Amino acid sequence: MYRPRWIQTELLPILAEPRGSLISKHTTRAKYCGIFYLGTALSIHGISTWDPPEIQLAIRCDYRIAIPKSPPIRLFSFSRARFELGIIEKSTEAGIIRVYDREKTICDIIYFRNALGMDIAMQALREYLKDRSRDIPLLLEYVKLLRMEGSIRTYLEALS
Repeated sequence: MYRPRWIQTELLPILAEPRGSLISKHTTRAKYCGIFYLGTALSIHGISTWDPPEIQLAIRCDYRIAIPKSPPIRLFSFSRARFELGIIEKSTEAGIIRVYDREKTICDIIYFRNALGMDIAMQALREYLKDRSRDIPLLLEYVKLLRMEGSIRTYLEALS
């Protein structure tokens, strides 16, 4: 199974506090808020061999976060409803991490297909459809909740 280079070394915690809360040096209310997202999630699930140039994380838009200088991290912020859809915990060599499930990852890759590249999006969708453990009804449920029926159905019909 393909393992991204940053899982082989270490996963750094991302600390966050809801906006408006008091932050002090002694706060213990900090939470792990980053969810592995897009290309990083693809790599974790083994759907693609593409290794993104940075760790891609999703955060809630009402969180303030401090990120380390290294490794490079790219943040995407979302409303609570979109952020919480499809989060799972996955056990890796580095420990338990939070990542979006395969179906939500595919929806997000199709959503950002123009920014990431059409070839990456199509390869991810192809690999997902080849896998026997795919869950098409769940994928279509996410598509409906995320209001992406038109864009993803076009690609599903083209590949089937």
